[in-house]
Amino acid sequence: MAGAWKEVDVAGEVLEADVKQKRFQLWLSDRSHVSVSFSESQEGAVTSALRDHKQVRMKVKGRGEMSPKGKLSKITRVDEITIQPVGEPAFDHRARPIEEILAELASEVPDAEWEELPTDLSDHLDHYLYGTPKP
Repeated sequence: MAGAWKEVDVAGEVLEADVKQKRFQLWLSDRSHVSVSFSESQEGAVTSALRDHKQVRMKVKGRGEMSPKGKLSKITRVDEITIQPVGEPAFDHRARPIEEILAELASEVPDAEWEELPTDLSDHLDHYLYGTPKP
């Protein structure tokens, strides 16, 4: 499997960058690192991530080369770079909207059950959940 290529989506800390060679080291959460080649248009994001490395993590999507042991050894094509504050979960643009999920769940409730709900439920939710007096 030496030299095998794979689509990658990884995130880590930028601690080293060589703007002349257009490469940087991305340190991953497992304490390993991977060499990443970048383009001139991506240089600003790379140098910002290096400067602010204690506060941000860089997410890289692209194509990488795998070692004979199946570990990512380098990223040779970067399709997308995003910088995220440390501790902020990544937003998944492919995730279904919550409204769609709720509508799907609601559609599984029989009509007879919906009809048993009080007509003033939204106006007096605390009353029905916690027993507080209605205003």
